[in-house]
Amino acid sequence: MSSIAVTGSFEWAMLNLKEGKRVARAGWNGKNMFVLGNPGLPEQAVAEGDFRNNAGVEAGTEFNYLPNIEICTADGDFVPWVASQMDIEAMDWALLCDEDENWMLVLDIHSDDKTAAGALYSGYRRSLIDNEDVCGSCEIIENQINATEVFMFTSVKLPESEGGRHLIQFGSSFEEDSFEETKELMNQVLTIKVDDEVYSLGSAVGLDDYFDTLIWREYDISEHSALVEKLNDKEGTHRYYFNWGE
Repeated sequence: MSSIAVTGSFEWAMLNLKEGKRVARAGWNGKNMFVLGNPGLPEQAVAEGDFRNNAGVEAGTEFNYLPNIEICTADGDFVPWVASQMDIEAMDWALLCDEDENWMLVLDIHSDDKTAAGALYSGYRRSLIDNEDVCGSCEIIENQINATEVFMFTSVKLPESEGGRHLIQFGSSFEEDSFEETKELMNQVLTIKVDDEVYSLGSAVGLDDYFDTLIWREYDISEHSALVEKLNDKEGTHRYYFNWGE
């Protein structure tokens, strides 16, 4: 049996808590909810007149406040938390990252739709033949991967005959001298942040490379319905943050 926690699983989330990080589920209704590890507070004593003393615990009684997990509620309050059965079985856990985290690629995407070969594409797509936008628009805000162009960032719903999965397709071009290094980087786990929500998409389920300059990757986002909704939103522009790593 493998001991490696699957990205997005409850086990994976708990490992990140032990490293002092915040995690949340995409399926939670309350925006800005997350859980974190409380390391506890050892060598405490019941104070005269505090709630423990008022409840009958003798003042001066020594105790350790033990480590536990807390949840930040939708109202911004903290309370001890115990996972539900649904939380334990869920595969939509994601890391929450600080705003000043160093992101490899940042894109402003205004989405639109395009139907091709029986599949609906939503997001941004550019033709490599005539160099014109097929749907949506894209502006590169931050670019630490030295991409010369991003030509695709779309969600696609496959026909039921092909499994009916929701996928994200990402395509970009690079200078030939950085192609091999960047290709290896993009074979690693992809994390995306949009509108303060972070999604760990795991490794690519589909990949292809062309002419030693073009990289194309495909990620399964069937468990991330909120991310699908962002790419389906044609009313405004969303800023997407990308990181690849182990």
